[in-house]
Amino acid sequence: MRKVNDFELLDLIQKGIPQKDIAAQFGVSPAFISKRKKQLQEMQEPESFSRLTDKKKKFVLAKAEGKTNVDAAMIAFDVTSRESAKVLGCNLAKDPDVSTAIQDLLYQEGLGRRNRIKRLKQIVYGPDMSVALRGIDVANRMDGAYSPIEVEFNTRSMVAQLRADIEQLDRAKAKLLAEIAADEQKEAILLDD
Repeated sequence: MRKVNDFELLDLIQKGIPQKDIAAQFGVSPAFISKRKKQLQEMQEPESFSRLTDKKKKFVLAKAEGKTNVDAAMIAFDVTSRESAKVLGCNLAKDPDVSTAIQDLLYQEGLGRRNRIKRLKQIVYGPDMSVALRGIDVANRMDGAYSPIEVEFNTRSMVAQLRADIEQLDRAKAKLLAEIAADEQKEAILLDD
């Protein structure tokens, strides 16, 4: 059996030559050609990659591997600091071409949104509670449930409450010390007798 040259195989497929003829040319079975064709098509870049620069492609691949925006930007671009990588990564994440390429790549690898949601559901309802909680955290991030919350602080009322709490603790401490002193005095009287 002769080794199949992937470039030659793709060329023959694109020319429309039947798989049985390609198999005969390479001396392999048509099933092998069919399987290899599928593997090669899965390895090809999604069409959306054609709109990206090489550096943006590296960014997308790093994101698809699970890297953060900052780490993906540091891998793909020559940035001088994490702060500049943070700004660059944030801007790239908002780029519609980059977002589409990430989604296409995930879909191509069988990790489309529906599949991820189904798998996430299995994790959330699974037996391991710590894994389930992590799954819920991921689900919350996916749907934006962690949007920023505005909190107002009234410093004066907080300080007044803290002072009142401290005074209450000081009174409780003084009362406890007085009870201890009274108990010690009673013990001393009993010992003297």
